[in-house]
Amino acid sequence: DIQLIAGDLKKMGEPKSVILSESLYYKFFGDEPYNEQTIKLTRSTLLVAGVYKDLPQQSHLRLDYIFPFKWAVQNISEERMNGWIWQQFYTYVQVHAGTDMTAFTDSWRKYVEEKSAPFRDDLDFSYKSFFQPIRDIHLGSSGFQWDIAVTNSYQSIIFLSIAAAIILLIACLNFINLTTAQALKRSKEVSVRKFIGANRIQLLIQYGLESCIYTLLAGTISLGLFVLLMPVFQDFTAKIFLLTELLSAANLLIYFVVLIILGVFSGWYPAL
Repeated sequence: DIQLIAGDLKKMGEPKSVILSESLYYKFFGDEPYNEQTIKLTRSTLLVAGVYKDLPQQSHLRLDYIFPFKWAVQNISEERMNGWIWQQFYTYVQVHAGTDMTAFTDSWRKYVEEKSAPFRDDLDFSYKSFFQPIRDIHLGSSGFQWDIAVTNSYQSIIFLSIAAAIILLIACLNFINLTTAQALKRSKEVSVRKFIGANRIQLLIQYGLESCIYTLLAGTISLGLFVLLMPVFQDFTAKIFLLTELLSAANLLIYFVVLIILGVFSGWYPAL
């Protein structure tokens, strides 16, 4: 949704009009109150019909301004506008709840084939149009051309996740090897504990708890480094991550549960 701060969307019915994001309006006009200002775009003077609040960072769209499609039509030749080989538009469609998207897509494709036939037959051209849920755009549209959406590759995330899991597994195996290697140094301690009445289960719990404490300590340090280095990481990746979203209560709970599981996993084998 577009949250209008000032102006009137009804004035967007005029071809030579535009609405600006809050940050772009501030860039152009500073602290000057909104008063139906105008701006020049190439050889046209456009009425600023309104100002809208910047879209949240999680949005796949980064819109600084929006102008009516009528304005584009006036500045583009009729031959090009009516040609079916100009593929630079992405159309957003709001469907009724419960719509059968498979049937709707089939009907749409028949319509496109019928309308585009006079153009594509001569040019040996083909179409394959489809609809995509908005939530799938960010990770499912990285290969699309002419789209202004901010996208990423789902395959890249899977690859990086697998790489992270392998690194974590290697760290666990290293910890197990180091702990096992140090077990000989603790043989006297274990013998004394058994002599004064400690049983096998108690020793297993002791080793498991020690491993969990190490893991929780390392995890806490990692979390602190994560927060400190986030600005550097954002500059490196040219992406914006909100700590309030990443460090939500649910994510922190999952994080510490995983730490405990890792601690048990890493400490169980040396304990045995």
